Amino acid sequence: MGPNANLMWEDVLVRYEKLTSNAAPGIQDVQASSIMTKAQWHFLHTRISPLLNSKKEGLEETEVRMQGLSALITPTTISTFTTGSLQYGVYATLPLDFMYTLLEIATIDQNDCVTNTPAQLSVNVLSHDEYIRGIINPFRKPYFDGHLGLVWRLTYARNNTAYGSQTTTTTAGYEYITGQTGKVHQLITDGTFNITDYQIVYLRMPRNIIVTYYGGGLMQNCELDDSTHPAIIDIAVDLLKEALTQPNQQIIPQMQQIE
Repeated sequence: MGPNANLMWEDVLVRYEKLTSNAAPGIQDVQASSIMTKAQWHFLHTRISPLLNSKKEGLEETEVRMQGLSALITPTTISTFTTGSLQYGVYATLPLDFMYTLLEIATIDQNDCVTNTPAQLSVNVLSHDEYIRGIINPFRKPYFDGHLGLVWRLTYARNNTAYGSQTTTTTAGYEYITGQTGKVHQLITDGTFNITDYQIVYLRMPRNIIVTYYGGGLMQNCELDDSTHPAIIDIAVDLLKEALTQPNQQIIPQMQQIE
């Protein structure tokens, strides 16, 4: 079991004091938590995108990267749909903590002629431009031939019923805008079959790291694998230096690229 949030923050302070020969003045739990959470997000995004790390390796390209983020890899099945905006389309609302899709399969209301069980079809992710081009091409449309088949998927924003609201709700360690829903995928068939289940494996958002080093409260540890903690601490040291001294010209551009 790796260090808890307070011990990780203590390591940050030790590293900072070694580099600057000075204590970190004026820091409270809320600032410490903010720095640790930003460091965690920075680490996460540089591991997801191959463009933001020196080895140019994406999330699933190496075992080391997969194990480091394994705590965030989550399966779920969505069985409730609403009518979509496009012909033969249905909306699937994703979990609130959804971040990126790793795997997706659509189960339909017809049996596979080989297995005699409900058929499971591949899902092809399209942009809206690709949808316009593909809908007029009979050889690229969604289909089911009794064994093999294809479903299209397009991505939509959250249906936020409280857009612009500053009120937040904390659920299971996450903070959301009150009234916010999950992001939406629209699944499209050719009208000869219906989707009954949408199974996805996704990378969920990490919970915030909450430090209680300076006084009480409910501590919340880093969820990522223990092997990631030294790198997160290194990033937090840079962010602490930036907060207390002057902007770190190396860390700021990297932080701007991750969104």
